[in-house]
Amino acid sequence: MATFIGVLALVVSAYTAYVQRQQVRAQVIPILQFGTSNTPQLMVGVDNKGVGPAIIKHVAVSVDGQPMRRWTEVLSKLMGPGKHPFVENDIGSLILAPNETVIALKVNDDAGAPLRGSGTPGSPTALFNEGRLHIGVEICYCSTLGDCWMLKADGRGRESRDDVRRCPAPSERTFLE
Repeated sequence: MATFIGVLALVVSAYTAYVQRQQVRAQVIPILQFGTSNTPQLMVGVDNKGVGPAIIKHVAVSVDGQPMRRWTEVLSKLMGPGKHPFVENDIGSLILAPNETVIALKVNDDAGAPLRGSGTPGSPTALFNEGRLHIGVEICYCSTLGDCWMLKADGRGRESRDDVRRCPAPSERTFLE
């Protein structure tokens, strides 16, 4: 009988530890969202809507499925060749706090003022505003407990998040910013 009680206590203890781990996991889960906007300015950003910090480990950016390495390539693809003033923030090795938003790219005019709205047809504002819907990202991020997810999103608001064992190693698809 003592052996049975000992084994039962061990099983209850293991189950309690498992439940506590799941509760702690839920308390630190990050949930990243990708988005583009033309209000108040033309921009590309990432939000953490979760309750824990997101440790970003890998970023890949594409336009119409074609991998891009830098924002200058993205802007040339969307707006044509030439100099396109912009401001960028590195998100490739960022720790994003809960409810924090990082603007990865803000597009400016030649005077350095942010581009806004939809613009007149053929203008840089209109070209980026239409093109931003063709930007796609893959962002691999982890919680403070080491659980990781891969966010796949496009400029049209379609997103998916998948659990992954680990984030990809840097490759020719890695966004350099």
